[in-house]
Amino acid sequence: RADEAEPLARLSLSMNRQLYGDNHPETATSLNNLGYVVEAQGNLAEAEAAYREALAVNRKLLGEAHPKIAVNLSNLAFVEYALGRRDEGIDLLRQSIEMSRRVLGSEHPDVAGGASSLAYWLTEAGRFEEAGALVDEGLAIRRKVLGENHPQTAGTLTVKANLMLATGRYEEARLLAAESRRILLQNLPEDSWQVAAAMNVEGAALAKVGRYPDAERLLLASRPALDQAPIPDLAEKGRLRLLELYTAWGKPAEAGKYRAG
Repeated sequence: RADEAEPLARLSLSMNRQLYGDNHPETATSLNNLGYVVEAQGNLAEAEAAYREALAVNRKLLGEAHPKIAVNLSNLAFVEYALGRRDEGIDLLRQSIEMSRRVLGSEHPDVAGGASSLAYWLTEAGRFEEAGALVDEGLAIRRKVLGENHPQTAGTLTVKANLMLATGRYEEARLLAAESRRILLQNLPEDSWQVAAAMNVEGAALAKVGRYPDAERLLLASRPALDQAPIPDLAEKGRLRLLELYTAWGKPAEAGKYRAG
């Protein structure tokens, strides 16, 4: 679909530049749309350029605090993070969340989404205290606004489970991931990457408490769908968790299948 959308996105941007000029809301919208399309294609460098220009145009037109600018900052944050510029991505997403709180209110879904994503990134960076505050904020908003059994609420449960796993709270991690998977299976296909992500955290938690056969079943079952996940390094994390499982289990031959290179 992205390949089909790309020519239309480029045509729209070209026409809006000609009709309205570079500094116009329609041009900014077209830049943002082109960024979405080329990001989906994996062309992160062009996506970054498009998002940066959209942000600059909207700042000229709308000032420094506006919902559209919060979206621009978030889009740019995800591209920077995917490019490996993790600290810049974290900083941009933090700016987006703070702006969304100001202009949309503290219980807006955009705040919850940003908080959940930033909590995941901060967990990966080992910044657990801030991650914990953000994931609890996101979970509280999503439970209130979307309900207990919404897939986005479940996604935040997976993020919290990942934090519990990283901080050695394995039973909490297992229970949260299992609850997330239950909710997701009510709403999404069994082979979706979101279900796989919850399953993978649950399997990793089981491995940490020595329940190796149960962990193996979940970690192996989750692997194929993790390759489809838009979250950087999620598939690699699945490989490492299998390596850790078989190493702890005393199965070096199986562990060798998951060593890099």
